[in-house]
Amino acid sequence: KLVTVIQERVFNGPFAISAPQYPKPFRCFQQFSQSLAYLGEVIANESAGSLGTILGRFLEAVGSKLHPKPKDNDQKTWAEAFKFGINVVKAIGKCELGDRTVLDVLVPISDTLSGEEV
Repeated sequence: KLVTVIQERVFNGPFAISAPQYPKPFRCFQQFSQSLAYLGEVIANESAGSLGTILGRFLEAVGSKLHPKPKDNDQKTWAEAFKFGINVVKAIGKCELGDRTVLDVLVPISDTLSGEEV
């Protein structure tokens, strides 16, 4: 069901455009950052269970900090966006690194993007 909802709301949703040069699943995004945020919103609202909600809100937060065009997002921008998303996950889940949550995956990725030791 979630895949159908994503197809209907994201790929045919408010940020969809015609881009026939790309395979169908990738034709939809006019502005990358808004699309990522919207995908996160759909996943968070339509998923059953807490992981969908948390990952959806993470994607929504990351998307809100990125530039509309993918080429304008350098490693520093991605690192800052990930850190913002991680803070959202921490607030929603009331968890920290080491609590055996999705943060145990996201924080090392963020650290790598930031150039910090993992």
